[in-house]
Amino acid sequence: MVDPDSGVVSVSPGASLDPDEARALSYHLELAAVDGGVGPARLSGAAAVEVTVIDVNNKPPAFVSGVGTAPVHVTEDANAGHLLTRLEARDPDASAKLRYSIDFERSEAFNEEGRYACVHVRKYLPI
Repeated sequence: MVDPDSGVVSVSPGASLDPDEARALSYHLELAAVDGGVGPARLSGAAAVEVTVIDVNNKPPAFVSGVGTAPVHVTEDANAGHLLTRLEARDPDASAKLRYSIDFERSEAFNEEGRYACVHVRKYLPI
C-alpha cells in the first residue's frame, strides 16, 4: 500500500509477511510518481523496489505427537547407555535449528543426544 501524499510504502492492514504463512519470500513493487501537470505537461517517474522477507524466530517448537509420548518404564539394573525413548520436535520457523537439553538437577541419571532427543540411562538408577 502506498500513501499518495508521502510515498510511504507499507504492508496492507491484515496482510501477513510471515514466510510460514505467506506465498512469497520476495515481492517486486513498481511505484510511480505523477506530478500535477495536465495533458502533455503531466510528467511521471517510476521506481522498482525489491522487498525480501526475512524469517524471524517467532514460533515455538513442538514435540511430534505420538513419538516418545507414552510412559517409559525401565528396570533399576539398566546399563548406562540404555535407550529409553526418542523424541522429536519441529519448529515451523524456516531456519530453526533445534537443540535438546535435560534439566540435570531434576534428571541427573539421564542424558540426551543428537538430532532427536534420544534419552539414555546415564548412570546407575538407585531405588
